[in-house]
Formats: sequence, C-alpha cells, structure tokens
Amino acid sequence: MMEVCIPFYLDVDCLRACLDSVKRFIDPERVLVNNADPAIDITDVLEKSGLSCMITVVPGEIYGPDPSAVATKYRATARKTDHCGCLDYLFSKTESEVVLVLDQDCLLTRPITPLLKRIEEGTVLLGPLDLFCVMGEQVKGQKIYNYVPRLTPLPGYIHASFMLMNAKMIKEKIGVTPFRYPTNVKPFGYGLLGAEPYYGATYSCRREGLPIEFMFMLPGCYGICAELAYDNKVYAVHLWYSSRTDVMNPEESYDYFWEEGTEKSNGHYVTGLVNVGWLQTEKKRFLQDYWSHNLKIKWGLL
Repeated sequence: MMEVCIPFYLDVDCLRACLDSVKRFIDPERVLVNNADPAIDITDVLEKSGLSCMITVVPGEIYGPDPSAVATKYRATARKTDHCGCLDYLFSKTESEVVLVLDQDCLLTRPITPLLKRIEEGTVLLGPLDLFCVMGEQVKGQKIYNYVPRLTPLPGYIHASFMLMNAKMIKEKIGVTPFRYPTNVKPFGYGLLGAEPYYGATYSCRREGLPIEFMFMLPGCYGICAELAYDNKVYAVHLWYSSRTDVMNPEESYDYFWEEGTEKSNGHYVTGLVNVGWLQTEKKRFLQDYWSHNLKIKWGLL
C-alpha cells in the first residue's frame, strides 16, 4: 500500500482536481494534505473528493492541537512551517512503505503502476529532473518564452511536484525528515537558476548510495507547465504559478531574473516575465480540459 502527500496553499480549484486525479489513477491507503492557510476551509473539498481512503489534514499556521478537530476520517494535526518543512512534516507522518508527493497543481494522467514497479525493483527515489525550458505556442508573447527557469547542475535534482519514494528505505538510511539540505551543506545559487531547499532529498539519497531515477520534465500545452514523462509515457502534468497569482491583479506581471552586466555596465534585474492575467486564463483552460477529460498532452504517449 502507499500514501500520497499534498502540500496545499491557496488554490482550492487545483487541489480539487489533484484529489480527483488521485482517485482516478491511484488506490492509496491514505492521503495527507497540508493546509498552509487555515483561513481557507478545505473540508468541503475533501468530503466531496470521492476518495474512500483516510484523509489527514495538516494545518500549517496553528500551534498546538486544533480544538475544532473532529474524530472523523479528517484528522487534524497542527504545524507551522515553510514549504520544505511542510514536506518533511508530511513525510514524517506517513506509515506506508511507499509515498507519493504531489504538488496541488500536479494532475495525474494515467495509472502509475509501472513506476511503482520500479520502486519494487529497488529504486528509492523517482521523479522529474528539474530542468525545464518554457516553450509552446501559448507562451509566445510572454517575456519568459524560450527561457530556462530551472537549470540544476550535474548530476541533477528531482523536482518536488512529483516524488515517488521508498519511504521505508529513506527513513532507515536518512531519517523521517529527508527534504532539507543538511546544515553543513551550502546549496548552489538562489533564485530561478539556484537550488530549491527540498533538493536535500536527492542530495541525501545520492550521498547514501540509494538508487535514483529521473523522469523527463517537458514543456506542456497550458501556460507555464510541465509534462512529466517516463519511458515515453506522460504520467502527470504540473502547472507552475497556480497559487501565487490567484490573489494578484490580472494587470500585474510576475517573476524576474538577474541578467549579468558587461564590461561597461552592471548587471540588473529583468522583471515582468509573465502576465498574471494570462496565467490565470491558462489555469482556467487547464482545469476545464481536465474536468472534460480532454487534457492535451504534447509529448510521448498518453
């Protein structure tokens, strides 16, 4: 049996679709959902997900036990933390030998049985190589078109939008909180081209000699998104920026990068890479196609 961990922040619409994709393609023993904003009540979303398994809610901003927790299949546990800490905490609460970590805006597109077989055969960590170029007809007109917003150095790191893990082995060799870098290790770089704090999971698995396998991360058909493929099959589609732009004005622009200077000028920030209104529109198209069972896949075999 396996468990699924989903960090939630702001985007109820994507969470609803993510839970539905789990129901469609996986039969987990339990789903653990972090709620990083207790002002948003996701109880209704969970109750209407159609999942028959236990769902554990992990609030993200409350200290101490939650007095409103009801002894139903929605068990509440309190925790205040950042994204990386949330992943560590969710993972520490899992009980199954296999765990799948999914971003709230990462929707499964097919059963993951072949990937689970890789775990059974000895792979300890499997997920998409965080190496992504923004391409596609829909992106033309945005400054970020044909940019590489994530570029990790060799030998590569796995993105947390989709992480299939041999939890038993990781807990034995690394511990119950494997995501953050060890305190004595300095991550490379920061920002769009730098390290993510949760690369610690890949780093620690590699340090312990635990087998790692990469999926391809390929530009998809909706806004800025990635199709996650293994062995010529797309197993999930991950939509970037899903929650960060929900509370922004459509006329605003988002994201930036540092452009190095020349001999005659200093470097500077290039801002306004993507239009917020466009991201919001593309997310609506993404979810509409998902719910109509018409999600467009560009690469490999659906």
